[in-house]
Amino acid sequence: MKLVNLIAAALLVITGSGVSAAGTESMTIIAKSDTRYEGDDLKICSIYFLSAFADEDRGYIASGTIGYARLEGRMGFAPFTRIIVGERTEGNALPIPISKTVITGAHELSTDDFEGVALANPESPDAVIIRYALMDKSEKRSFADLLLTKSLLLSFNLGENGKRYSIPVDLTFEEFDKDGKEKNSNKTLLDFYACSAAMAKITRDKNGK
Repeated sequence: MKLVNLIAAALLVITGSGVSAAGTESMTIIAKSDTRYEGDDLKICSIYFLSAFADEDRGYIASGTIGYARLEGRMGFAPFTRIIVGERTEGNALPIPISKTVITGAHELSTDDFEGVALANPESPDAVIIRYALMDKSEKRSFADLLLTKSLLLSFNLGENGKRYSIPVDLTFEEFDKDGKEKNSNKTLLDFYACSAAMAKITRDKNGK
C-alpha cells in the first residue's frame, strides 16, 4: 500500500473518536532502522517512525527520528532527535509548530533527563532537532539505556491549540499484510543495535582504545 493511502486509511480509522489531549487515538504506521553513510564512513544510526493521531475530527501526522550521528570534525558521536508534526489536509500534511518535545523510553528514562542543545536546520525549519549528551544529568545512565525498549512515547505541545499530546510508538511494527493485519518483529531494533555497535567500535578504534 502506498504511504499516502496508508496514512489516509490510518486516519480514517482513528479520526472522529472525540479524543482529548489526555487520551489521543493514534497508530504507528512506520518504524524502521535508518543507517546512513557518507562514502564508506558510517554517519548516522537511527530509528525513523511515523504515527498518525487524531483530535476529534482533525487528523495529524507525527514524524520522528532518534539515534546517533557522528560529530563533524571531532571524534565520537552524539544522540539526537528530530520531530516534526503536520495536520493532514486533502492529501498534504501542513507543518505545525511544536514545543517541549520529549521522548520517553525504557525504565521511564526520557530525553528530558539528558542535557540537550537545539539545532537549527534551514532545510527543515519546522522540525525540532535536538542533540543530547551521551550520559544523563546524574551521570549514571546512558542514552543507550533509553533505547533498550520495544516502544517509545513521544510527547509535545501543539502550537496551534496549546495542548500536550503523548503518542505511543511501536518499534516492533513492520507492516500491514494484504488483509490489513499488523505484522510485528524485532528487525528494526536489531538493525539499529547492530549499527550502533559498529559506530561505537569505529569510534573506539579511531580513539586508539
